[in-house]
Amino acid sequence: MAYAQQSDIEDVFGTDNVATWSQLDNDVTTADTDRIARAIAWADAYINNRMRGLRWRIPIVGTEASVIVTDWSANLCGWWLQRPRGSTEEMVEAKARVDREIDMYSAGTRQWDAGETDPQPTAPVIVGAN
Repeated sequence: MAYAQQSDIEDVFGTDNVATWSQLDNDVTTADTDRIARAIAWADAYINNRMRGLRWRIPIVGTEASVIVTDWSANLCGWWLQRPRGSTEEMVEAKARVDREIDMYSAGTRQWDAGETDPQPTAPVIVGAN
Protein backbone atom coordinates (compact mmCIF):
# COMPACT_ATOMS: atom_id res chain seq x y z
CA MET A 1 0.00 0.00 0.00
CA ALA A 2 1.20 3.49 -0.83
CA TYR A 3 2.37 5.81 1.93
CA ALA A 4 0.02 8.58 0.76
CA GLN A 5 -3.22 8.80 -1.15
CA GLN A 6 -4.52 11.60 -3.36
CA SER A 7 -6.58 12.90 -0.43
CA ASP A 8 -3.41 13.23 1.69
CA ILE A 9 -1.77 15.36 -1.00
CA GLU A 10 -4.94 17.46 -1.25
CA ASP A 11 -4.96 17.90 2.55
CA VAL A 12 -1.50 19.48 2.33
CA PHE A 13 -1.81 21.53 -0.87
CA GLY A 14 -5.54 21.85 -1.57
CA THR A 15 -7.74 20.05 -4.06
CA ASP A 16 -7.56 22.79 -6.70
CA ASN A 17 -3.75 23.02 -6.56
CA VAL A 18 -3.32 19.25 -6.87
CA ALA A 19 -5.75 19.13 -9.80
CA THR A 20 -3.96 22.01 -11.53
CA TRP A 21 -0.46 20.64 -10.92
CA SER A 22 -1.46 17.17 -12.09
CA GLN A 23 -2.38 18.52 -15.52
CA LEU A 24 0.28 19.32 -18.08
CA ASP A 25 -2.46 20.92 -20.21
CA ASN A 26 -3.35 24.31 -18.72
CA ASP A 27 -6.82 24.20 -20.30
CA VAL A 28 -7.91 21.12 -18.32
CA THR A 29 -9.15 21.71 -14.77
CA THR A 30 -9.81 18.15 -13.57
CA ALA A 31 -7.20 16.07 -11.78
CA ASP A 32 -5.08 13.69 -13.85
CA THR A 33 -5.35 10.66 -11.56
CA ASP A 34 -2.80 8.67 -13.59
CA ARG A 35 -0.20 11.39 -13.09
CA ILE A 36 -1.06 11.61 -9.39
CA ALA A 37 -0.59 7.84 -9.14
CA ARG A 38 2.87 8.23 -10.77
CA ALA A 39 3.74 10.92 -8.22
CA ILE A 40 2.70 8.59 -5.39
CA ALA A 41 4.76 5.72 -6.82
CA TRP A 42 7.76 8.06 -7.21
CA ALA A 43 7.43 9.34 -3.62
CA ASP A 44 7.22 5.75 -2.28
CA ALA A 45 10.35 4.77 -4.19
CA TYR A 46 12.16 7.94 -3.08
CA ILE A 47 11.41 7.32 0.60
CA ASN A 48 12.19 3.60 0.40
CA ASN A 49 15.50 4.24 -1.38
CA ARG A 50 16.51 6.85 1.20
CA MET A 51 15.67 4.46 4.08
CA ARG A 52 16.86 1.20 2.53
CA GLY A 53 19.91 -0.32 4.17
CA LEU A 54 19.18 1.41 7.46
CA ARG A 55 17.67 -0.30 10.46
CA TRP A 56 13.99 -0.19 9.44
CA ARG A 57 11.97 -2.66 7.44
CA ILE A 58 10.71 -1.43 4.09
CA PRO A 59 7.91 -0.50 3.71
CA ILE A 60 8.03 1.59 6.85
CA VAL A 61 5.17 0.75 9.22
CA GLY A 62 4.13 1.78 12.71
CA THR A 63 1.44 4.11 13.98
CA GLU A 64 3.70 7.12 14.56
CA ALA A 65 5.95 6.33 11.60
CA SER A 66 2.95 6.03 9.27
CA VAL A 67 1.78 9.56 10.09
CA ILE A 68 5.28 10.95 9.51
CA VAL A 69 5.89 9.02 6.29
CA THR A 70 2.45 9.95 4.93
CA ASP A 71 3.35 13.62 5.44
CA TRP A 72 6.71 13.09 3.70
CA SER A 73 5.03 11.33 0.80
CA ALA A 74 2.29 13.94 0.38
CA ASN A 75 4.87 16.76 0.33
CA LEU A 76 7.09 14.89 -2.13
CA CYS A 77 4.08 14.22 -4.37
CA GLY A 78 3.17 17.91 -4.38
CA TRP A 79 6.75 18.81 -5.29
CA TRP A 80 6.83 16.18 -8.08
CA LEU A 81 3.49 17.31 -9.53
CA GLN A 82 4.28 21.02 -9.37
CA ARG A 83 7.85 20.99 -10.70
CA PRO A 84 7.00 21.08 -14.47
CA ARG A 85 5.41 24.48 -13.79
CA GLY A 86 8.64 25.78 -12.27
CA SER A 87 9.67 25.20 -8.70
CA THR A 88 8.51 27.77 -6.20
CA GLU A 89 10.50 28.58 -3.07
CA GLU A 90 7.70 27.01 -1.01
CA MET A 91 7.90 23.72 -2.91
CA VAL A 92 11.69 23.60 -2.80
CA GLU A 93 11.52 24.12 0.97
CA ALA A 94 8.85 21.40 1.34
CA LYS A 95 11.14 18.85 -0.32
CA ALA A 96 14.17 20.12 1.61
CA ARG A 97 12.26 19.72 4.91
CA VAL A 98 11.42 16.12 4.03
CA ASP A 99 15.07 15.43 3.16
CA ARG A 100 16.23 16.99 6.46
CA GLU A 101 13.77 14.89 8.46
CA ILE A 102 14.79 11.70 6.65
CA ASP A 103 18.40 12.58 7.46
CA MET A 104 17.52 13.00 11.15
CA TYR A 105 15.85 9.59 11.37
CA SER A 106 18.71 8.04 9.39
CA ALA A 107 21.26 9.56 11.79
CA GLY A 108 19.27 8.48 14.84
CA THR A 109 18.67 12.01 16.14
CA ARG A 110 14.92 11.34 15.85
CA GLN A 111 13.22 8.10 16.86
CA TRP A 112 9.91 6.48 15.97
CA ASP A 113 7.99 3.22 16.27
CA ALA A 114 8.90 1.86 12.83
CA GLY A 115 9.64 -1.86 12.66
CA GLU A 116 13.35 -2.53 12.74
CA THR A 117 15.14 -5.17 10.73
CA ASP A 118 16.89 -8.00 12.51
CA PRO A 119 20.11 -6.72 14.04
CA GLN A 120 23.17 -7.43 11.96
CA PRO A 121 26.38 -8.60 13.60
CA THR A 122 28.98 -5.92 14.17
CA ALA A 123 31.86 -8.37 14.39
CA PRO A 124 32.93 -11.45 12.41
CA VAL A 125 30.71 -14.46 12.96
CA ILE A 126 31.89 -18.04 12.68
CA VAL A 127 29.22 -20.09 10.96
CA GLY A 128 29.06 -23.84 11.48
CA ALA A 129 31.77 -24.01 14.15
CA ASN A 130 31.35 -26.70 16.81
